[in-house]
Amino acid sequence: MPATPDATQPKPVSRWQQERDSELADARRFIEELTSIQTHDRGRMAALRRCAGDPLPGRGTTWFYSLIPNERRRHREVYFLVATLFDFNRAKGSSGNFGDALLRLARAMNKTPSEFRRFHILIDAEFDTVFDSDDASPWSEGGGELGYRLRQTVRLMASHKVGIDWVELLVDLCHWSHRNRRIQKKWSRAFFGAPPSPGPSDESPDA
Repeated sequence: MPATPDATQPKPVSRWQQERDSELADARRFIEELTSIQTHDRGRMAALRRCAGDPLPGRGTTWFYSLIPNERRRHREVYFLVATLFDFNRAKGSSGNFGDALLRLARAMNKTPSEFRRFHILIDAEFDTVFDSDDASPWSEGGGELGYRLRQTVRLMASHKVGIDWVELLVDLCHWSHRNRRIQKKWSRAFFGAPPSPGPSDESPDA
């Protein structure tokens, strides 16, 4: 008789899940660094706030490069964007992706999802492509209309005490320009309440 599968054996982890776990771990360490700066070095945090909307290197923030994990250098503008927005919203108790947070914001403003135009504008916004001839990975995406819309939204969330899962947001933004728009789909499912239905093309890592 064929051997019965051992139910106690862990299922193999997909390549996509391994990469996702690695990205989340790097993002978590980065957010912990920002939290430490926020608590212990208000001068550096103020410098990051002043650079909201600027590309790297911002004014007085050349030290920021040391915070970016080597494996994430190609997403350095996204890391910088999140860092410059981090101190604008200190609301606690957040979980889920940014679509969940936007839904909480819409409810706090007594709007239905279909009435909340900010979501519809944000989900169609894009990053600019930033070129840095002195970097080993010269192309990075950040700023642009999406950066501008995020700054507006983060501040509005703060005024309504809507918290943000910064780790989840950071990882999602690094994949914003994926050809399958899988982050936009994920946020839309969360915002409009549709059940998730990821397919292989949605969950594959970026090429």
